[in-house]
Amino acid sequence: MNFESIKIRLDLIQSSVQRSRVAFVAVTIASLSLIITAWNAYLSSYRSFPLDPATLSEEPFTRAAQTELIRAWVSTLWVTIAPLGIRIGIGDAAVVGSIGLYIIAVWMFFCVRRENRTVANLFYDMKRVPDAELKELVYHAVTENMLFLSVRNDDEPIGSIEDVPRAPRRKAVLLRGSLKILFYLPAIAVFLLFFLDMASLFIFKAVFRTPHDALLEGMIHGAHTLSLASAAKLVGMTLVEVVIAIMTLIVCRGIMAFESATTMLIRENQPPEAAGSLE
Repeated sequence: MNFESIKIRLDLIQSSVQRSRVAFVAVTIASLSLIITAWNAYLSSYRSFPLDPATLSEEPFTRAAQTELIRAWVSTLWVTIAPLGIRIGIGDAAVVGSIGLYIIAVWMFFCVRRENRTVANLFYDMKRVPDAELKELVYHAVTENMLFLSVRNDDEPIGSIEDVPRAPRRKAVLLRGSLKILFYLPAIAVFLLFFLDMASLFIFKAVFRTPHDALLEGMIHGAHTLSLASAAKLVGMTLVEVVIAIMTLIVCRGIMAFESATTMLIRENQPPEAAGSLE
């Protein structure tokens, strides 16, 4: 295995890592967009203005400011999933938004899968290379491309080159835990959308429906009725939300499994010459 072929393989790994990063950024932005929109729709304090007209001031300038706040709040109830070019309202986000997140998560799954396979194949072929210096070069080239990988779990800064060959120090436990949450963010967003969507029907008051009573409360008091077609639509959408939520969780677990496996691959193939390096 000559140097040119190794360079080509390293370029392929770099391309795989870049695809994974793009997918990670896309799924993170889409997840946060849906989470923030859901928060604005169901948990924001600005909901009180349209729900209770008594909260509006009689003073003209204050009332105009409150009216502008309501207008700005209503505009936040729409979200654009940029990677897919989809603009949806919060009422449809639990279904359409969840499907969009699932699609991006699947894209990320296959990106990290390809990244894992590319790294594994290169290390497998490098076993037959006798040149120890070349093995160390490949190891460093692979690890330097990995953004979230930590071979030694050392999160202390390096202030001097004299610190490079050192024993592992402090690990940022909370930071590492937050990183895992980021990989599960699509599933968290989908489940949050599902629960808030259900709560908007049976617990939360409805801003854009009169009377504002929750659907369950309105049905109990006879203020709301639900036709057979509406009930069938509600059940069907709920089933879709549950299925998408479970599938998204499975995909996120697969992404995390591939990320962990790639880390184990690099640790397993660390050459003795690179044992003191900080990755």
